[in-house]
Amino acid sequence: MQTMEQRVIADPAPQNILASDKPVEIADRVWWVGHLIPDDNFQCHVYLIEQGTESVLIDPGSMLTIEQTLKKVEQVIPLNHLKYIICQHQDPDITASLPYLAKKLQSKDVHLVTHWRSQALLKHYGLNFPFWLVDRHNWQLELEDRMLNFVFTPYAHFPGAFCTFDGKTRVMFSSDLFGGFTENPTLIAEDEAYFECLRPFHEHYMPSRDILQFALTQLRQYPIRMIAPQHGSVIPEHLVDFMFNQLQQLDCGLYLLMQEQGHAFKKLSQLNQTLRDITDTMLLYRDFKDIASTLRNIIQRDLPVASLEFFALDSNDCCVSFLPKHRYLGHTCTQDCCPVKYLGIHKQDWLDEAEQDLNIQPAGTPAYSLKYENNRLALLVPLFGPKSQQARQMVRIWLHYPTLQTDTLNRVICSLTTPLQIALEREMIYREIEKNRNEAYQRSIRDPLTGCFTRYYMEEAVSRLFALHDREKDSCLSVVMIDIDYFKRINDTWGHTLGDEALQQIALTLRDNIRDSDILVRYGGEEFLLCMPLCSLDEARKKVEKLRELISAQPLATPTGDHKITASAGAVERQRGESLEHALRRADYALYKAKYNGRDRLCVIEDLELISKEFIV
Repeated sequence: MQTMEQRVIADPAPQNILASDKPVEIADRVWWVGHLIPDDNFQCHVYLIEQGTESVLIDPGSMLTIEQTLKKVEQVIPLNHLKYIICQHQDPDITASLPYLAKKLQSKDVHLVTHWRSQALLKHYGLNFPFWLVDRHNWQLELEDRMLNFVFTPYAHFPGAFCTFDGKTRVMFSSDLFGGFTENPTLIAEDEAYFECLRPFHEHYMPSRDILQFALTQLRQYPIRMIAPQHGSVIPEHLVDFMFNQLQQLDCGLYLLMQEQGHAFKKLSQLNQTLRDITDTMLLYRDFKDIASTLRNIIQRDLPVASLEFFALDSNDCCVSFLPKHRYLGHTCTQDCCPVKYLGIHKQDWLDEAEQDLNIQPAGTPAYSLKYENNRLALLVPLFGPKSQQARQMVRIWLHYPTLQTDTLNRVICSLTTPLQIALEREMIYREIEKNRNEAYQRSIRDPLTGCFTRYYMEEAVSRLFALHDREKDSCLSVVMIDIDYFKRINDTWGHTLGDEALQQIALTLRDNIRDSDILVRYGGEEFLLCMPLCSLDEARKKVEKLRELISAQPLATPTGDHKITASAGAVERQRGESLEHALRRADYALYKAKYNGRDRLCVIEDLELISKEFIV
């Protein structure tokens, strides 16, 4: 049997399949029989499972598509072979065609497969179809050559919603789950970018993350090979795991977060479009600069906004500013900036000050304060969380000209605070995650005692430098091994604590006196490796001699007085094609020659001479 990709994706113009008047077999005896509605990003799909006289129609659709759907069904089976009509929820995009079907089929053998909660609504169509309830049949339906399993996914999006799994083809008919908005609809999702069609659909449509997580967990119990949603595009096998993983990380129910009381939208009905666009902006954009720029354009519908500025406290209570002049990238804020003094302010203190600033008192709690700065008018808007009594974020809205201080203005500002807070908090979380990731990475590549790079990092970074050196014919690269002379005596005489101080002192001297492009590695114990790109052996000799002088010029303070520290070094110039291991062996050989000849000196090797057993210690 051909795979779905072979049958459908291999089509020279797969985007035209939806517009075709032919059914499409997406799996063994499983057919797509939907119909493309032009200029609609909310396409609805209908599926047929061919089972002889017990064939199954899944989510029959609305009056906009039913006639075309039945024409496609008839190209596969006679209409009187339909026995089961599955309605995975009761919305009109699935069920509005049922009265038409009832007249068209005129058969007492047709059963309407649904959940008892949907039956309570669908019975009002006055259909002559008998109901076949999944919850009364052990959530299974045995067919001619396969078993259908019904998967309960309550509140996603309807209380009685369920999905249907075909055990033979391993196709999951997922109803609203995995649905998407598609401006340029295709029957088959092509790549991972399709998730951006799923994201806004689920963030809007699913009531909460917990509900979505429960539904996904229910579906994950089945060995899914393909997902056939009611909306969007069919998800082929190679994208199934990716889409699951992405949805499991998604936050939903953002509209619920945009109101503290259930009647807020009624009071602010005139702002519905603005709020919807703000939410869409937060869903569609990841970069904060894109969110901030778009928000400014949206808010300009209600206020004479010149620019938006954002301020927030990070986890260390340092202020970060997001300003248009910095492209909203985030910079540490100076203490003399006006909004900084309000960050961390208690809610009651803010309210007291805001009421004094307003010449005309708006009804209810003031959401902003008017400030004149350098002959410019700004609205300062603190962002208090639902339970927080302190403002950890603030927005400054610069105005082109004064606006009336009215109850309407206050309502506009109140309606904006929650989405602005969500956007800013999300950005601060992203920054904190990135900061922690960078810190963790630095900890993994830095020796905690000396601050030098580790051997793990050396193998990765030096290998890249060697590859660059091989490609650049006129470049040069030197490798130096540096060892502290008689270091064991320091540990034996004054203890390891003083030995650690000596290593820290020497490492600091080395780090402060090398180039940014040089790589300094604590190679082991008291031994350091210095990789110097674009540095010839003669240049390396001069620089290393200077480093040795600096080390010896800084004695170690001990309980018995200053102790002079010296270092031995071995340097080589890496030859093109030479491996890291071989270059290190040559540099190590040069170091041993320096120690053999009395220590406190530098030895260089100018060619690929063999290691003499005479100097192997």
